[in-house]
Amino acid sequence: MSQTKDSTSSERRLNDEGEVSKGPKVRVLSFTAVCVTILIICGLGTRYYLKQEFCTIYVILSVFFSFNILICWWEACLFLQRTRVENRTAYWRERRVQTGRLPHVEFFTTKIPLKQAFNSKTWADIWATYAQYDPSLRTVEHTALTSTSPTDSSRCYRQSFCMRHILRTSYLLTW
Repeated sequence: MSQTKDSTSSERRLNDEGEVSKGPKVRVLSFTAVCVTILIICGLGTRYYLKQEFCTIYVILSVFFSFNILICWWEACLFLQRTRVENRTAYWRERRVQTGRLPHVEFFTTKIPLKQAFNSKTWADIWATYAQYDPSLRTVEHTALTSTSPTDSSRCYRQSFCMRHILRTSYLLTW
């Protein structure tokens, strides 16, 4: 009975209105696996269509870049939902004390409505769970190396975010 209450409670946390949405639901980990699988199939299918062959290196790179694309989306969600990450970090810390379960395990095993699967607010919770292990994500002030105000730290965070993506994009283009 308490397990059902915990499950419902963790499902409610993703919905801003506090109501459990109706409609099809999917576990976060299952949705993530389906997304990565679709990206891998697209990459390998395109390669086979163009070259009529597979090679081990291409398969490995296809898997790597498929995960990388998903992580890029998650980083964009971090950038877009920075304050939500900070707020949800406290939620996940309290949730861990209440249930004794690891936040990232609870998040990935939670069922979410399919319509929320593409919402950046939903994926910002990945960073909120990660912030339990990395204190630099807990507040904006921690993200800058030498900031004197929240505006400076926020600007520094945006610059480092943009630089990571510029470097990643230039790396992808060289392949």
